[in-house]
Amino acid sequence: MAKSIFEAFKEYKVYYEAGMTETEKILQPRIQQLPWTKKIWNTESDVKADEIIYRVQIETSQTKLELTDARFKGMIVFMYEDKGLYKYTVGAFRDADSANALKKEMRTAGFEYAFVVTLKGNQRVNL
Repeated sequence: MAKSIFEAFKEYKVYYEAGMTETEKILQPRIQQLPWTKKIWNTESDVKADEIIYRVQIETSQTKLELTDARFKGMIVFMYEDKGLYKYTVGAFRDADSANALKKEMRTAGFEYAFVVTLKGNQRVNL
């Protein structure tokens, strides 16, 4: 049990001192080379204001985070506000299947609570 506590603390220390855990450093190149990355828009200007898009939400915070925060593991992250919270998403798709594929990969990459959201402009909508 002591060894498990030590290993957990060691990983925590690496994460906060270096920005990423060893696992994240291994996974990041894999994430960037997945086939679905070709379907992801990289800028907000690629999305029309009245278009409904699917994104994968990976984080929620009461305080605004930098889009380059280490917890986002170097991914391109989009932020929207909803009900007084800051919500962070990755990807932007016109179809739910691509978003669900990304959701699975995000869960594998350590975002165990990742889920698909639909947005119109910068507002969340329910389909």
